[in-house]
Amino acid sequence: MGTFLFVGKSQPLVIHELLCRLDASTEQQRSRCALFAEALGAYKRQAWEEATEKLDMILRQDSENADGPALFYVELCQQYRAHPPVEAWNGVVRLAKK
Repeated sequence: MGTFLFVGKSQPLVIHELLCRLDASTEQQRSRCALFAEALGAYKRQAWEEATEKLDMILRQDSENADGPALFYVELCQQYRAHPPVEAWNGVVRLAKK
């Protein structure tokens, strides 16, 4: 899901979303995971539009069950498009509150 710096912590953590065992996954799940990885890569390169397009593809695949991480990053990309980061960029999501 990405690298996050939580309030009160000095070191960021890489957070993963566990969906299922690889041998039990469907082709659709593997495809969505690959697409999310591409979107996350675009986000880390500050390619906000590309990231948003890939995340929107994920959201359109299953419009009845919103994908929380995809929604989170779409909103974050929109914020960064409007107000690009001013500090040195490393792709870490800084959470301002608990």
